[in-house]
Amino acid sequence: MESGRLKAEALSRRLDEENSQKTARIKALIADFEGMKNELLENNAIKDNYIDSLNGEVFTLTENLKTQKESLKETSFTLGFEQQRLADALTEKDRNIAALKRAVEQKENEIAAKNSDIDQRNFDLGRIKEETALMQGKLSSGDQKVAELQSELQQVKNFQLVSSATIISPVPGFGNVCCFVLP
Repeated sequence: MESGRLKAEALSRRLDEENSQKTARIKALIADFEGMKNELLENNAIKDNYIDSLNGEVFTLTENLKTQKESLKETSFTLGFEQQRLADALTEKDRNIAALKRAVEQKENEIAAKNSDIDQRNFDLGRIKEETALMQGKLSSGDQKVAELQSELQQVKNFQLVSSATIISPVPGFGNVCCFVLP
């Protein structure tokens, strides 16, 4: 019995030792688990903070995106309106340019007609000048003939003066007039 008791005690000690070792290992595992749990909780808290920070950034970016979309809609509307206004202004200017081109063409035609009229008048004026020069030549030769005839008349008068008596009397409005009395 004694040997059975010794065996039982040895077995009990061995089992106690194994249990102590197992308990120590379990405590070590629990301590490791608690450490890992605390580390994971700490990491989760950091991740939660990071997630909250990211959610805040996403919210801010979403709000900025909404604002930018609204701004782009307004800008697009304004751009479309301005584009239409510029297209209308360009169309109006094109009409004005076409009207001005027609007016310029009309004025050029009028100028061409006036130039043609001026050329005709210059031609007529040249012809008139030629005719005037011709007439002046004829007038000049006529004056010369008149002078010759007056000279001849004067000679005839002088001849008659000598042969007859001369009466000089003043005539109102004509000055002194010579009258010849012929025999």
